Amino acid sequence: MSQHAVQFWGPELDALRAVLGDAERAGAVVVGGPGAGKTTLVRTVLRGSGHAASLSLQCSASLADVAYGALSPFLTDLDEVQGPVDVLRAVQRRLDVLADPPSDEGASAAVRTHQRPVIIVEDCQFLDAASAFVLAQLGQNREAILLATSVGLRGESALTALVDTGLLATVTMPPLGMDQTRAMCESLVGGSPTEGAVRTVLGMTGGSPRLIAAFLASALDQGIVVRDRGPGRSAAPSAAWTLLRPAPSVDERLVDAVETMHAELTDEQQVAATMLALAGRMPRTLLRVVADDHGQGFADVHVTRSTDDGMIELSCPLYADVLRSTVPPGRSSLLLEQWQAAGGSALRPLPGRSVVWSLDNGLPASESDRLAAGYECLAAGDLAAAWSLAARTAPSDGPRLALLRGEVMLSSTRTWSGRADLVELADTLCDDHLLSEVLCVLAMDLVRCGPQSSPWEALGQVWSEYRDRACQQGRTALLATGPVATLLTALHQDEPASGRSELLALAADLLEAPQVHPAVRTIAHWLRMDGLSRTGRLGEAVREAALAHEEVARTPRMTAMMGGHAMVELAMALAFFGDPDPADQVLDDQRGRAAHRWHASSGTVQALQGFVDLLRGRMASGIRGLQDAGVDLAHADPAHLMPLVQALHALTTVPVVAPPAPADESALARIRADGRRGPQDRWLLASALASLADELAQAGTSEEISLWRRVLDDPALDRYPVVRREILFAAAFGRGPADDHDELVARLHQACSPLDGPRSSLIRKVCDPAVASDAVLLARVADDVRRSGDLALAAGVWARVVLLHNQSHDLRRRGEALRHLHDVVQALGGIPSRYVGEALHLAALTDREHEIVRLALDGLSNADIARVLVVSPRTVEGHLYRVFTKLGISERSELWDLGL
Repeated sequence: MSQHAVQFWGPELDALRAVLGDAERAGAVVVGGPGAGKTTLVRTVLRGSGHAASLSLQCSASLADVAYGALSPFLTDLDEVQGPVDVLRAVQRRLDVLADPPSDEGASAAVRTHQRPVIIVEDCQFLDAASAFVLAQLGQNREAILLATSVGLRGESALTALVDTGLLATVTMPPLGMDQTRAMCESLVGGSPTEGAVRTVLGMTGGSPRLIAAFLASALDQGIVVRDRGPGRSAAPSAAWTLLRPAPSVDERLVDAVETMHAELTDEQQVAATMLALAGRMPRTLLRVVADDHGQGFADVHVTRSTDDGMIELSCPLYADVLRSTVPPGRSSLLLEQWQAAGGSALRPLPGRSVVWSLDNGLPASESDRLAAGYECLAAGDLAAAWSLAARTAPSDGPRLALLRGEVMLSSTRTWSGRADLVELADTLCDDHLLSEVLCVLAMDLVRCGPQSSPWEALGQVWSEYRDRACQQGRTALLATGPVATLLTALHQDEPASGRSELLALAADLLEAPQVHPAVRTIAHWLRMDGLSRTGRLGEAVREAALAHEEVARTPRMTAMMGGHAMVELAMALAFFGDPDPADQVLDDQRGRAAHRWHASSGTVQALQGFVDLLRGRMASGIRGLQDAGVDLAHADPAHLMPLVQALHALTTVPVVAPPAPADESALARIRADGRRGPQDRWLLASALASLADELAQAGTSEEISLWRRVLDDPALDRYPVVRREILFAAAFGRGPADDHDELVARLHQACSPLDGPRSSLIRKVCDPAVASDAVLLARVADDVRRSGDLALAAGVWARVVLLHNQSHDLRRRGEALRHLHDVVQALGGIPSRYVGEALHLAALTDREHEIVRLALDGLSNADIARVLVVSPRTVEGHLYRVFTKLGISERSELWDLGL
């Protein structure tokens, strides 16, 4: 850790250095959570400060109530110590020895005057009052500099009085953030961790350096660190990597790390932390009762945090997991009695971990508590706790607990068994409402596993199968009448006679009907979203996706079943509509979720973020997101986004200048290798974009390279106007200038005509036949597009302006347009498309022009430049004229503005 101290704790190091150089200060107290790196920080400062003379005191809980216990190693006999004066004298003698005075007594005094010895007090939360008084006297009299570390200051003492008066500064150690955690991951594991892996490590460890180090070492030992092999390559130590599980299993290394951290807490704080680990979370008032106020300072040192519902939990899930695994059964039972006596069992709803705690100790729990706990754990991604609840389900427990057990099995590795159990459960039910719920669970499993591409099609399939089984077994099938049955019957047909409009109407009727299960209502919203987007009503489609998202977010039960799918549909609907800010907010919300849930959805979130960033022109971050998503989705892809991720990554990373030889790998062949996955519209989009990437990279067969043209001409694409728009946009503004560019722009304008939303409106404006071939009018539109924030489109438009001026040989206006294009590309992160790159190439300077520009920027006149280069001044003037023309400027001072 010491090698990272300067990188991790710059402000804290500066604060401690300031204390060492401040003659008015008695010292500082470094306050932080267990394992936060407090001692490392202090010793790093001392190593670079020249304060070689130091005395180290290690406080301990066993001596916290013993007078002068912390100073005992430096006192010959505690029984002979009459009072603080004797102790002060003994410590002062030790400090004099540390000062190592030279032979000249006057020089010794000068040394002590200019450089006070340093006393390091580790874990001063255990410092006894008598020792604190002596140390405070030394600090107050400027005899020594006190550098103390503490997990909070315990009660009233002389040291806390010095803190209150300002003589002792307080330096708070925050937990590590994303950048510091990434640096530790790269240092201890090597390679490049994905954002998903870094955020998982940070979320599970709470940013504790000690626990991060133990986490990574155990993850490597247990083989859950998986490096990206890439197509046709073996994993290299420098490759990107991710985690197969949210955390390694509890092992001896983790136990040792947590026990060391736990020992930094006082006895009362240890009880509070252990009870929080067992109970999961509790209200602040309950924590105050069970911990006798000893847990109130936890939040200040980041040991605890507040949840969305205002309760308190440990900020480090791994710390809690290890504590739960090491608490003996007898102590767990005793703590449970204390928790119940304080009113913990009266909480409603009971936290999921509290229910598991009660069941582990042989206490009964009601069905409602078990159900609420199970779905809370499922929604949070805590499959271990969810399975602990589900495994206790008996055949006599009732159908709802059987449904919970089946869902937990579907979410884990017991997929086939879970599905068989739920099919059997559906066949025995006599309740329409519960049957709807079971069928929706089975439908969402079909979507996750891939046999079906949409929830409504999957629901129609499982209902049809249920009805067929009932017919074969001679039973009367439920859901035979009503709006749900009507919609399911229509979904089971290949295509209703009146087309999608009938399905939209039936879904609307179902949403108006009373007592329809929320899961069925959510699927109806998605069905309407799909139908509206097919007719170009993208704004209404976004509204339906938002309503579905709200329906799912209302309860943990719905979040557990449909939360991931709802997030994907809303983010993509907003992105295609052209409203990326709300899409960013949806994805940011996922980053704040529990670490287990984040790990399960990290690849999906990164894929969507990369997609949104590319649409809004954040090319560098978009490509990074797609790279990370590809690594994570290789191991878990519940939304089937990998084909689109691979295609977009291939398209955006093709070199701007075509490679001299065909590439070895075909992007289209890669996405076809795993077979078709996900909805048809996304598959068509991914296939076409991969084909475009192959054309640009000169990879693949002629059939693969021309696929995107066949997709555009396929009548099936009439059902997906948004996909047609995106393929045409990529073909028109992603490839280099081609003979069919004007044709593609005209088709793009036509494709956007039936679509509403900001993105379609901007593209329609750009591709308007009255504007698209007029460079002057198009330049005005380009300014409007730039102001709208769609940088990717703005770059394409300015590139077209440049090329139009080049065709008409208007070099002055071409240069002005090139300057605007250069600005947009810089805002894009310097990563242009092939089309934009071809336009930028017109402004490329020769080596001689670069040399002349460099000398001009150094302030040399034309004559001076001519002398340096041994050419005539007229030659220099000619080169500068060509440079000014290329760059669209008229005088030398503008060269500085271009940042050349």
